[in-house]
Amino acid sequence: MIADHDTIVAERFDALHARFKSEVATEDIRLRAVARTLGPIEDRLILDLGCGKGRFASHLVASGARVVGLDLSTAMLGQARGLD
Repeated sequence: MIADHDTIVAERFDALHARFKSEVATEDIRLRAVARTLGPIEDRLILDLGCGKGRFASHLVASGARVVGLDLSTAMLGQARGLD
């Protein structure tokens, strides 16, 4: 049952991936909240579950973190840059 749900979700995001932005502004409140919560991230290994196109992960990488991104959508991952 869970696998069926995951397949449906992945197919939906694959179909709609063009609607999602590839970047997030540095001043985005969500990005600031992540940075505040994580604290210093240089040289830390961070797992970004549901990373999509890597919008938040790219900022973490730019701040010195090593980021591994996971997402069910291969279309979204296909547009992610700078992630393992």
